[in-house]
Amino acid sequence: MGTTKKELILALIIALCVTLVVFLLSSRFINQKVEEKRIKMEQIVETLNERLESILLQQSTNLKLLTTTFTHDIDSQGMLKEADIAYYREIFAQGYHYFRDLQVLRAHEVKVNIPTGKTHIFTGPAKGRQGELILTGFHPIYAPHEARVWGYLKVDLSLKAILEEMQIGQLMTGLAYYLSSGGEVFYGDGQLVEGTSYTISYSSLYWTLFVKSTRALTLFAIVILRFILPLLIGVVSLFLSKNFLEFRRRAHVDDMTGIMNKSNFMKLLEGDLLQCYKSGDRVAIGIIDIDDFKDINDHWGHLDGDQVLKTLVNTIGQSIGRNDTLARFGGDEFAVIMRNLDGEEDYYSLAKKLFAAIETLEVSIGKKTISVKSSMGVAISGIDGLDAYTLLSRADSALYSAKSNGKNKLVFS
Repeated sequence: MGTTKKELILALIIALCVTLVVFLLSSRFINQKVEEKRIKMEQIVETLNERLESILLQQSTNLKLLTTTFTHDIDSQGMLKEADIAYYREIFAQGYHYFRDLQVLRAHEVKVNIPTGKTHIFTGPAKGRQGELILTGFHPIYAPHEARVWGYLKVDLSLKAILEEMQIGQLMTGLAYYLSSGGEVFYGDGQLVEGTSYTISYSSLYWTLFVKSTRALTLFAIVILRFILPLLIGVVSLFLSKNFLEFRRRAHVDDMTGIMNKSNFMKLLEGDLLQCYKSGDRVAIGIIDIDDFKDINDHWGHLDGDQVLKTLVNTIGQSIGRNDTLARFGGDEFAVIMRNLDGEEDYYSLAKKLFAAIETLEVSIGKKTISVKSSMGVAISGIDGLDAYTLLSRADSALYSAKSNGKNKLVFS
């Protein structure tokens, strides 16, 4: 017996659904690869910044120690000996392969502007005496009795040697890139016309790092992943019926956190409020939002931002009662239904207990721990409203008030 018309239609529907799902998943995979490359690049830039800062901070520390010595010499002798300067120049040359020269210049010989609160600046790159690109560091030498800058200790460092010590070549494996300063390319492939720019900086150095991945997905691979693969899997869609049912189940929860989504939360809340109207009971609605979550995403990346969200969800889940309900409203906003409240006093204590657990969370990201703060607005049925829209609006207004008055607060409607 052949396939019935009804079975054929159902099979076609399943095939179309699965094909669409695979298309979305493959698109997500491609986007994830792009996101992974973006996060990796941000980590590389952060590493380059840290290594540049470490090298130059070490040199600034050396300069500071030397200027202290030279200040003492000026105070006691009224002058600096060339032999002392030559001695320290030799010490630097032996200790640092990127060292090129050390000089003492009188204040009128150098035009530098060290910003208030800083003791040194680095400039460059610029061409040195041998045509080599160098970075130059300045540290003031003070005349103690005159309370003024007597001169500057100036050190020249090889840019190429510093970049080698930063291991920029190893970090940028598989990437085409160049470094520029003031629009002028000084290292790498200056012929790049497509890519992404980042900033490498320390002291008065501001460099642009322009990058293009040489291992990006090709157009051919994207066509296969986005179109050919979904069509092939669609042909055998009957074998993927379990996946189809799974996607139906996933429609009821939030993908990333695994808790209820806004749509189901609203249905549940409306049912609770109808029951409260009949019985005279009450429920409290809390809306929770992470303070400055965008800054967390911008600084640490979206994957670590997701870890912050999961930590908050776990903490809320451990703090609310078994009959309470938690849902994600979207982004970094969550809502809680608190049930079985006998009166306002129970409501306040419950909300305060929950907020005490989440107002400051310590979240481990890699080898670092960050403090995550949240704000919370609360409304109670029968006091602030009877319907879902009114209660959520009052709770949201309370949350807005918490945000507007310094954040990291619990506000009742």
